[in-house]
This record gives sequence, C-alpha cells and structure tokens, in this order.
Amino acid sequence: MSGLKIAIVHPSLDTYGGAEKIILWLASALKAQGHQPTVFACSFNNQALRKLFAAQKITLQQLPLTRYVFNWVYRFDVAAWLLRNYFIDFDLINVHHYPSAIWVTRARHDHKHFPKIVWTCHEPPRSLYAPVLVRQQRLDPRFREQSDREYHSAQFQKLRDADLKAVTVVDHIIANSMYTAACVRQIYGRQAETVYFGLPEITANNPPPGNPQNYAVWVGRLEAYKNVSLLLDVCRQLRDQGHWPSGFQLKLIGQGPLASEVDTYIQTQRLQTELQRTGFVDEPALEQLLSNAAFGIYLPLDEPMGLVPMELGRYGRACLVSDCCGPSEVVMDGVTGLHAKALDADDIARKLRWLWNHPDEVRHWGAAARMRTHEKFKISNLAQALVNYHAS
Repeated sequence: MSGLKIAIVHPSLDTYGGAEKIILWLASALKAQGHQPTVFACSFNNQALRKLFAAQKITLQQLPLTRYVFNWVYRFDVAAWLLRNYFIDFDLINVHHYPSAIWVTRARHDHKHFPKIVWTCHEPPRSLYAPVLVRQQRLDPRFREQSDREYHSAQFQKLRDADLKAVTVVDHIIANSMYTAACVRQIYGRQAETVYFGLPEITANNPPPGNPQNYAVWVGRLEAYKNVSLLLDVCRQLRDQGHWPSGFQLKLIGQGPLASEVDTYIQTQRLQTELQRTGFVDEPALEQLLSNAAFGIYLPLDEPMGLVPMELGRYGRACLVSDCCGPSEVVMDGVTGLHAKALDADDIARKLRWLWNHPDEVRHWGAAARMRTHEKFKISNLAQALVNYHAS
C-alpha cells in the first residue's frame, strides 16, 4: 500500500512541544514512505515550527475555525458544518488532540462515504477526566479542590459527553503507551492499539554520540504537573547538605507559566551556580545540550508517555524518570536509567547522588538507551500503524 492521502488534524500548531514534534515527525515519515500527508490546524503561529514543516515540504492547511469552537458545545456543530467537505477526498483521517475528534466525527454525519478516522491518543483531555488522569497531582489538596469543581461543573459535563460520543464512533485508536491505553479503556471502554510514537530514524553515527560534560538537563514546559518545584527543593537540599558536586550544573530547558516562579526561587535560594534556566532553545541548540549532558532528569506527574527520555536516549544519555505511567515504560530501571518516586524528595535525592557517583555505569546505561531508542521508539512505527489500519 502506497500513495495514501492522509489528513492529520490537530487543534493548533502555535507552540513547539512534544505533540507538535510528533506531528512533524509523523508527517515526514509518511511522506518518506511515499504517502501524501496534509496537516490541518486552526492556526500555525509558531514560525520555527512552520519552517521545519516547510523544510520537509509538508503541506499545511488552515481550518476555518478559531478558538471559540474549542470548549463550547453548541459551537461544535458549527465547526462540523464548516468542515463538512474538508476531508472527503482523503483516504484516512488521523485526529490528534481534543477536540479534533469531535469536529471530524460530527463532520462525517451528513456523508454516506467518509474516510476512516483514527484517533492518535497522546492522552485523553486531562481537564475533563481529572480523577483518572491526574491521580498524583490531585494529592495536592488545592489542585484537587479546583479540579473537582471543574469536573462536576455543568459545562465540563457537556464537554465530556461530546468527547465520549466522538471517541465512541472513531474507527480506531492508537495510544502512545500501555498506560495511555489503560486510561482509554477505563474512560471510554474501548481497546487501543499501543504504538510508542517515537523519534525519527537514527543510525550508528547519525546523530553522533556527544561528549558527556559536567551538567544534567531537565526539559519540559514549566507547569505544575511537570513537578519542577519539587526538583528545585531537592537541588537546594543537596546543596545545603554539601552533597552537590563541585562545578556540576542542572540546566532547566523550557518556558511555561511557572518560569518567573522558578527564576525567583533560584535567585532567593542562591542556586545560580547549581541551576541555570535556559528558557526556550531552538532545535540545534537543544540537540547540542542533550548530546553533551551527563544524564537527564524527567520526573513529571501522571505523564502519558515521555518523549524527553527518548530524545536523551537518541544521544546515548541515561535518564532519571518517574517510576510510574509512561516514563517508566520508556526507561528500564537499572538498564537505561533509573526510576524514582516522583513525589518522594528523599528518593529523588538518593537517585541523583547515585548517578553522580557512578559515571561509568551511567555511560553504559546511555549506550543501552541509544540502542533501545533505535530499536523500539521510531516514528516510522506510528506511520506504519496508520497505513496498516487503512489496509485492514
């Protein structure tokens, strides 16, 4: 099977995060296999991302929608009517983040013949299903109170009903981890095919392994569920107890709503020597930072997959990750990195000290992570899963 016309639908491409990387890499992999992907979104306001799509000669098409159709139930039918003829000439429709599945399944209502719809599930919408999807974060009473208030609101119930109805009628679901597939079963009562979304292909020398230097990296959006606040406390504790290695630095790579809070903490706790927040960096700079790190740290709460440890593995770098959900499936404890209890500061501190004190083992784990990434975490697997489903 070759030459399929595949529509990839995502609400917006205004940021350059993990989901957007997956869509870029997926479209590129499909094109490399001889197919014709077109990426649809309401907006494409991230110039760096637009350039990357252009470099791969991926067709982008803007949907005639604005954000007013994202979270208002009565406007979903307006969106469906506007999109009713957008996808009928495609062989397959691949929807990604909420509410793409709602728009597309409702657009199908008036058609006898419509392409099959595959939901590529990065994760179900967190805000709609907080009791299932954010169990660790809900241990914080303040967050639990807010999420419960939203969960039980009439507006969120209507949005949940719309989402449940849409997922009931999509033709196939592909989940990015076994954890995500289990959440799909619990929420929607449907089976999902598990395919780790993965990275572009790597070879023995592309990208080349870097030269480990005296720093570790944390990469992500600076928001509560990424658990960066606890990590900062652990770093301060290790510094104050005299356990922080001389000259070693943790680089925090990313932006987000907690950026100013992180900057204030670093300054008030006088951690400028131990911690550096780089902010957003472009792809070449990120590759350089990852490839030359000693190891990575990624300890989010309730994370569905964990692209960061895969990217580190691509450069032969081990990673300290949360001991549950998606990251624990990506990193093999004691083989390609270490697991830590994401809400246990003492456990995180112990694991960090172990990584500092065993550099030879960490390098060995990095080599194993590179091999595992090359063998298991390839974006071509997701592209092939879409093609295989169309042929089934």
